[in-house]
Amino acid sequence: MKTIADKDVKFLLKDSRADRPTLINLVFRYENTRFKTSTGLTIEPYQWDKTAQRAYTNQRSRVAREPFETINAHLDRWRSATKKVLTALQLAQIPYDNETIKQHLDAELGRAKKVKPVEEVAASYEPFTAYIERFVKEAQSGKRLNARSVHYAAYTLAGYMKLKRILERYRAETGNSVDYDAYTLDYYNAFKLWLTGRG
Repeated sequence: MKTIADKDVKFLLKDSRADRPTLINLVFRYENTRFKTSTGLTIEPYQWDKTAQRAYTNQRSRVAREPFETINAHLDRWRSATKKVLTALQLAQIPYDNETIKQHLDAELGRAKKVKPVEEVAASYEPFTAYIERFVKEAQSGKRLNARSVHYAAYTLAGYMKLKRILERYRAETGNSVDYDAYTLDYYNAFKLWLTGRG
């Protein structure tokens, strides 16, 4: 397994010839593919050290240096988070792809993922049993990892699918809903009684 080094994660200006502040992009190359994402940080090109891929901090006064030291601190955080994500994906034996790296990097950095309104509406009407099935498929493909950033165990996912089958059987036999808004204490007691009656 290749160790992810600092030099593997690069920072490049979006427009190095700009006459105004330009975005700093993070770039990681793997298997003839390039992952690129904006850090959201901006800097004027003349303040950027292209070789070191960092902001210059040679300003005389502390006040003048501070904004650039802050930029560099944020870049260090981005690099560290990227290395952590890539290493976790390696350990979980999940093949790299740009979407997976982006998803896990955003989560590591605490960046809220923007969802299109249409997708939000669709998700709000997704039945619970359909959600279980989607969750399991995403976990099997590596797009969902557990709290330790590794694959879910096969028996855990099998348990989720078993729950889905039981809920569908319960709905078929009783006519009761198995969606989110149905779950109450009374529902729990009725469901428990139904399960107990079947051993």
